[in-house]
Order: sequence, then C-alpha cells, then structure tokens
Amino acid sequence: MVLEILKMTIRTVIAGKIGDQKKSLMQKELELEKERNQIENLKMITVKETKIDSDERKRRTVPLNIAFNSLNGKIEQLCKKINEDREFESKAKWFEYGEKPNKIFLKLVKSRQKQKTNL
Repeated sequence: MVLEILKMTIRTVIAGKIGDQKKSLMQKELELEKERNQIENLKMITVKETKIDSDERKRRTVPLNIAFNSLNGKIEQLCKKINEDREFESKAKWFEYGEKPNKIFLKLVKSRQKQKTNL
C-alpha cells in the first residue's frame, strides 16, 4: 500500500514537471513568433518608406534580415524539440496502451511453433 502511494506521488511530481516544461516551451515559441512578426513589420515599414534612398533602405534592412533569420533558426530548433518530445510521448503511450497479445495472436504463434518443430 505504501509503495503504491509512493509510486503515485512520484508519477504526480514527474507529470507536473513535464507539464511545466511543455508550458515553458510553448510560451517561448509564442514569444519568438511575436518577435519575428515585429521584425517583419519593421522590414515592411522600412521598405514602404518613400523618403529614404535605396542605400539607406538597404543599410536598415540588413540588420533586420539577420535578426529575422536568427529568430527563424531558434524557432525551428524549438519546434524540432517539441516534435521530438511529442514523438517520444506517443511512442511511450503506444508501448503502454498499444496492441496487446490476444488469443488469435497466441494461437498463431503456437501453430507456427508446431510447424517449425514438425519440419
């Protein structure tokens, strides 16, 4: 009985920590996407501005492009991490709750074993 309570407590703590990690990853992704959208809006404003000559426009857009590409890389890495976590979780669920051997499967195994021993 004590072991069951201990197992339940450990599972609860681990589930809470994993939930916090998921929330922080999702929050980080949202923040990076907001930053990327702000940089994209700044680029659009700079490009649309007619009072600036082309050299000044290029000088202003180069740092924005660098920042935009950097944020895209960070977002891509974060999405990859989230997808790996989801993939691991789905594999674990399939392993835990997936297909279980049933009577038909066990009969097939037995019949194949008999066939192998008879040959």
